[in-house]
Amino acid sequence: MAPNLGAQGYRLIGGRLLPDSGQAAALFMYENEGGNRLTLYARAGGGAEQTSFRFETEGDVSAFSWIDNGLSYVVSARTERAQLLPIAEAIYRQFEATGDPAKSRL
Repeated sequence: MAPNLGAQGYRLIGGRLLPDSGQAAALFMYENEGGNRLTLYARAGGGAEQTSFRFETEGDVSAFSWIDNGLSYVVSARTERAQLLPIAEAIYRQFEATGDPAKSRL
């Protein structure tokens, strides 16, 4: 299930199931009222280890990535770190609340 980012001002506008090294991956796209978009990419992999959020930026695109419960996640957008971190945290909390974060859905 796609995370609900309404509280962060974003609505889901689409998603795709994609192949990734012979396994399934999910790509979700969100948009806010100003037309700014963000994507969430989730795939199986990363082993059993867990990682803290990792931040990267290239040009005007920022991204947070992390591994949790055998899944890898990346959320990216044309925004600053300070605006993207609460969104990444919201996604993390929603997947944690399900007990089995999207694993059976990928």
